[in-house]
Amino acid sequence: MKRILQFSKKYYKAIAQVGLLFAAILICISPGYSSCPPSPPCPPPLECRVTGGGVDVFSGDWDGSMAWGRFKKLFGGWDRYTFGGQAGAPTGEQPQPYGEWTHHNQSGESGSFVFHAGTASAPEGTEIDLIACSDPPGCSPSGDPPSPCKQIDFEGVGTFKNIKDSPLEVYVVPGVTFHWFEVHIEDLGEPGKNGRQNVPGWCPDEGHAGYEADCDCADFYRITIHEADNPSSDIIYEVFGYITGGNLQIHHPIQ
Repeated sequence: MKRILQFSKKYYKAIAQVGLLFAAILICISPGYSSCPPSPPCPPPLECRVTGGGVDVFSGDWDGSMAWGRFKKLFGGWDRYTFGGQAGAPTGEQPQPYGEWTHHNQSGESGSFVFHAGTASAPEGTEIDLIACSDPPGCSPSGDPPSPCKQIDFEGVGTFKNIKDSPLEVYVVPGVTFHWFEVHIEDLGEPGKNGRQNVPGWCPDEGHAGYEADCDCADFYRITIHEADNPSSDIIYEVFGYITGGNLQIHHPIQ
């Protein structure tokens, strides 16, 4: 009888262990469960940097400091603005990516202002916090050697200055308030005559973010500026479009 009881205990113990294993498998394959054995690692993120600008009016040589064009706003109306700088040199990696970026809204329904951010020449407290490159390979011709990818995003904290006749004055104290911003760039086209790029009619109005970009389209630029210095705050300014002048180039990182 004692033997039978011992056998029964071992039998039920074995059944319990199998049951627990089966339950663990069911839980592991359940959607949203995060304690399962890890999947194979993702491929390492792409590394790149970007420079953007137009033609220097003094020397005639492109120096990556300025571009120009007229672009339709998200909610209608028009703003004319210049923008330029670089992100990712000497490094685009954490803990502190480098870069300088200036966006100057010259005229239109958003008035006139300069928004600036960076890690060296910009006001203290502004910075580039994240740079992400995507959509390999680059379009051809683009860069030398060819660009590693078609799209780059960078974001961080910037400040306003010289703001005038703008509805944004409700949210902005020039040189005092800090504002989170995001920039999305697509390096797709090369400038033609007079530094202009052609935009085929089939190119999506809002660019290709999240999708493979079409190399027949022109370079694309978007900037989004928030009310406060965090990305969850409300958006107070956003413009985007295919640039009609200048050039944006994604490069390999500086080695």
